[in-house]
Amino acid sequence: MLLCSFVAKGTLPDEPVGLAAESTEASVWDTYFVGTIDFVNEAPETRGSEIYFSFIPEPSVYITQQARKVLETLYFSPEDSIPGVEKVTYVLKDYKGISAKGGEPPHINIVYSTQWIEKSFDEGDLEKVDYESRGVLYHELTHGYQLEPQGIGTYGTNKVFWAFIEGMADAVRYVNGGFTLDDRPKGGNYMDGYRTAGFFFA
Repeated sequence: MLLCSFVAKGTLPDEPVGLAAESTEASVWDTYFVGTIDFVNEAPETRGSEIYFSFIPEPSVYITQQARKVLETLYFSPEDSIPGVEKVTYVLKDYKGISAKGGEPPHINIVYSTQWIEKSFDEGDLEKVDYESRGVLYHELTHGYQLEPQGIGTYGTNKVFWAFIEGMADAVRYVNGGFTLDDRPKGGNYMDGYRTAGFFFA
């Protein structure tokens, strides 16, 4: 796996560097099959749904593009040992929460809360909700395509397993511009998972 180039003395750059950095060159991932995207809107009557479609008019195309960025961040090449995701069901749903990934390859599913979209848009800033939605998507898609630790238990039974899974998802989010250095927690331990482990990995 390759996240980004390392920086001397344990510091992080203001802008992420490495494979995930923006490039004008064609990528080997441009035609990679990320799985069929099945987009389902279970809350079309909500304000969150309206906001979502105002900046993502073609969700399946958008999700495919972001999935390729995630894969390019996690792996050296399409020839690597990558979980075979054949279908991604992505659901907009009206519920109290943020987002979650379920299922296992070949079929994964991701749910995203229209209530969270509305909360992200509380100041009327479409850029803010776009930034947040993209970051959340990077995190959940990473769960779909990442490899898991072997021989140490499961997500629910082993802290190392859990810290790796959640930390890697936030590392991918950071490297692709879904977090800034302002989001980096102070102190803590890489075994704390999420952003603390994520910034450590990056």
